[in-house]
Amino acid sequence: MERCPRRTRRHDPAGTAAHAGRATAQLTAAELFVFRCAECHGTQGEGTAEAPPLNDFLVLPPEFIESQVRSGPENMSAFTEAEISAEQLTLLSAHIQAEIAGTNLVSVDEDQLEQGRQLWRDFCMECHGARGQGKNDFGPPLNVWPPYSVTGIIDGARLPLPDMPVLSVTDDELRLIAAFMHSWAANSIAE
Repeated sequence: MERCPRRTRRHDPAGTAAHAGRATAQLTAAELFVFRCAECHGTQGEGTAEAPPLNDFLVLPPEFIESQVRSGPENMSAFTEAEISAEQLTLLSAHIQAEIAGTNLVSVDEDQLEQGRQLWRDFCMECHGARGQGKNDFGPPLNVWPPYSVTGIIDGARLPLPDMPVLSVTDDELRLIAAFMHSWAANSIAE
């Protein structure tokens, strides 16, 4: 996958050209997301070929967003303080958390959460532990902060990884496993 092309061109998917004449510092958090993030992450955080979705994470803590924006991990170019000020980054982080993170997650009821728990026990617990803590370097920890996105969980189960068995589960079953995994983080947030 190539780096997001934002360094070489400024795509304007939602009409930020209408803001011509306004300083970037005057953009709202939503406008800033469109101007700086939407080309690669999609206007609703749905992801594109260049960058992963942001809307299927349970939570994206500000410190995580800030570290990703400043460090430019994997395929993402880093944004400097001159491109996104600290104040703008705080606004952008709050916008992503409030308006984007979790918007593509399917609500599950207690029965479905129990199904996810049982699927975890049947397919994941032996290597990753009862609460995703990992086991003896055999299965890495999956109870991480921030929690993995649903897309990341499905991709992780489908991609050929060393020592990872092929799972005979459907994507819908993986979504139930993801909901169960997200319940660990949701419980931690509530505490």
